[in-house]
Amino acid sequence: MNNIIVLTDFSLSARNAADLAVRIGAISGADIILANAFSELIRATVDDPHFWPLETELIHDSETLLQMEARRLKQHARVLPLPVQEPNLTIISFKGTIKACITDLQKRHKMDLLVIGAGMQNEHKARYTPSDVEAIQTLAHSPILIVPENYKSDGLVKNICFVTDLAKFDIGVTGFVKRIATELKAHLFIGHISKPLFNMDANEEMNTAAFMTNLEHLGLTKHEFQNCYHDDIITGVDKFCHDKKADILVMVHKKHSSLWTFFHQSITSAIKRRQQIPLLLIKE
Repeated sequence: MNNIIVLTDFSLSARNAADLAVRIGAISGADIILANAFSELIRATVDDPHFWPLETELIHDSETLLQMEARRLKQHARVLPLPVQEPNLTIISFKGTIKACITDLQKRHKMDLLVIGAGMQNEHKARYTPSDVEAIQTLAHSPILIVPENYKSDGLVKNICFVTDLAKFDIGVTGFVKRIATELKAHLFIGHISKPLFNMDANEEMNTAAFMTNLEHLGLTKHEFQNCYHDDIITGVDKFCHDKKADILVMVHKKHSSLWTFFHQSITSAIKRRQQIPLLLIKE
C-alpha cells in the first residue's frame, strides 16, 4: 500500500477509523491522506445576511479541524507500542458532496485503501450519513475498511480473518490479503462457513479441495484454512472471528442484480449491521 485515504467528519467513529489507518500506515509505510468533504451553503435571501455563516468561514472551519486532527494522529503514531515509522500525513478540505469528493480523490491520487467510520448515524455532530457510507462503497474502486463506532484498540493488527465462499475470484483476493498480512506482520486465518450436514455436498467438497490446493500455490499452509460448520452463516462468521481473536475481518462484496437484492439479503450487508471489528470489503 502506498496511499491510505481516510474520510473524516470529525466524529468519534471517524477518529477511531483514523487511528486504525495510522497504525496500518505506520507499519506498512503507506502515506495517509485525511480528507473532509463539506457541502456548499444553501443560497437564500434573508433580511439580515450576517445571520448566516460566510462560505469562507466554513472552509476555514474544515481546514482548522483537519489540522487539529492531523496533529492528534501524529501524536498517536508516536506512542504506538512497536518501533514504527511515523507516516506522512496530508490533509484535504473538499467543498462539495461526499460523492464528488471520492471521484476527485480517485482522479488525483492512487487510492490503495479507503478508511471510514461506520457509526455515524448515532452521533449528532456527524455530518456524513449511513447513505453516504453506502454511496462511498459503490463509488470507490479500492478496498474499503469500515470501522465500527464502538471499536477502540490501541494495539496493532495481529490477526486477520478472511471469510470466503470458495469462489475462483477469492483465490486472487487471498493473495492480496496475504500481502497485507505480511506487511502488517499479522497472522492470516482463512475460513469457509458450511451447513453442519453429515456429508458435505459433493460440489462444495470439490471446491474446498481446489481452494486448498490453490492456497498451497500461494505459499499458505493447510493449517491456515478452516472449514467451519454452523446453521447460520452470519453467526458462523462471528464465531470464527471470535475464536481467532480477529482484529480485521475481510470479505468479498459480491455483485448481485437489483432483483436478487430485493428478495435476498447480502451477507456483507448483514455483517455491517452487526459488526464489532473493522470490516475490509473488497469488490468482486
